[in-house]
Amino acid sequence: MPLCVPLFLILLATACGPSAPPEPFHGTWKVTRVTAPGASAAPQAAAAVGTEARYRPGDARFGSQSCDDPTYTRRSLSAETFVDAYSVAPQQLSLTGDPIAMVDVTCASGSLDAGGTLILKPDGSMLTMSAGVFYELKKEG
Repeated sequence: MPLCVPLFLILLATACGPSAPPEPFHGTWKVTRVTAPGASAAPQAAAAVGTEARYRPGDARFGSQSCDDPTYTRRSLSAETFVDAYSVAPQQLSLTGDPIAMVDVTCASGSLDAGGTLILKPDGSMLTMSAGVFYELKKEG
């Protein structure tokens, strides 16, 4: 038997093997709460409660904003750096632990204003933000 046939079978078996588990932020989420530390939340921000967000390998969406071919980049910030970057203490957002796990969503086309940065909470929920307003997301189903 030619050498290329067994090599092909090995490659085929590898391609059909188990895939990596889905990221914990993949799925469908709903905005359950809006927080604007240090400022009153604008009425349109409060109206975001109930908004659906979806994060999958091929697309991401927050309300009517869409993102095609997103790249999800994990990073972490110390609590001190988080305060410097977002002008709010992690405790005000019920964030515990140090460092704080985050995911940046970069779009090949389209864009996400709210929903473009995800803050992963230890309880399995997430936060995202826009213009000083933080949106708490709970996973559906």
